[in-house]
Formats: sequence, C-alpha cells, structure tokens
Amino acid sequence: MIILQIEMGEEFGELFAVVLKGIETKLDGDLPRAVELPDDPDMIELWSEELKEQLLEDLHALDRLLSHPDFGKGEVSFEEEEAEKLVRAISASRLGIRRLNLGSISDEELEGSLLPYDEMEESLRISYLCFLFLAGLQETIIQALDPVALDMPEGFIDLFSGEDEVDEDEDESDPDRIE
Repeated sequence: MIILQIEMGEEFGELFAVVLKGIETKLDGDLPRAVELPDDPDMIELWSEELKEQLLEDLHALDRLLSHPDFGKGEVSFEEEEAEKLVRAISASRLGIRRLNLGSISDEELEGSLLPYDEMEESLRISYLCFLFLAGLQETIIQALDPVALDMPEGFIDLFSGEDEVDEDEDESDPDRIE
C-alpha cells in the first residue's frame, strides 16, 4: 500500500482538472509514442489497439486518483499495481500537455525551469504548472515504489531544502573545501 500526502489549493485543483480532462480526451484516440512503427499495417493495428486499451486503463487509474475525496486535501492511498498505472498515465498526460499545450517551449526551457513565468499568457502558465505538478507527483510515486530509484548520491546537497548539509566525514579544516 502506498500512502501519499497531496495538497493543493482549490482554485489550482479546478484548473488542473480542466487541463487534465482536456488532455485525456485528446489522448483517447491518439497514442503518444516515440518509436518508429513497422511497415506492417496489421501489426500496427494490433499493437495500437493493445496500447490504447492499456492507456485507457491507466487513464482510468488517474481518474480514480483525481476523484478520490481527499485528493488535493490530504492523504490518499493505493496499491502498487495502481501506482504503476498512475506512473504510465502521468507520463502520457505530461506528453500530451507537452505536445498540445506547451509546443512553443523548448525542451531545455521546460526541463530546466528557465521559463519567464511572469511573462507567460495565462493558459500557457496553467499548462506549465500542471506539467510541473504531474512531474512532482510522478517522481513521488516512483520514489514510493522504489525508495532508492531517485536517491541522490551520498554527500549531495539539496539546494532547495534550505538546509546546509555537510558530510560528517569531511574535514572542515580542508583549505579546498567550498562553503
């Protein structure tokens, strides 16, 4: 059983639901993919149908999570099998948001958080926030599935935690030490 604490403001929750529902509707008949398809039309049809069924099942898992009475307000729980479906559905949703709503933004800007957020038009800003929220949710679920999957190397300093971590084995009198 995986238990997550997920909190978000009501206004963002409503905007998030609208963006995600729009993406899911558009994904319904369109598979996001990054592979070349074979030249065999029968193989493509069989492969596509199986993937569409899996995608719909995964998107239903995401719908169940979003419909949970405590989603965005507190603690939600689900089984590991459901978590794997959620990771796939979130990936498909992020690809959909990327392709359909954030196409004008380069990959470097998007992944590097180099966007002029204050200068964005509102619809782009909302899509970007949804993309970031889904990225964080996906990482949290992956971490819950495999706690070492996203661990940082020993001695890594989390620049966003506000805490200065020092490796206890490190000699503080070292002249090459950077503070």
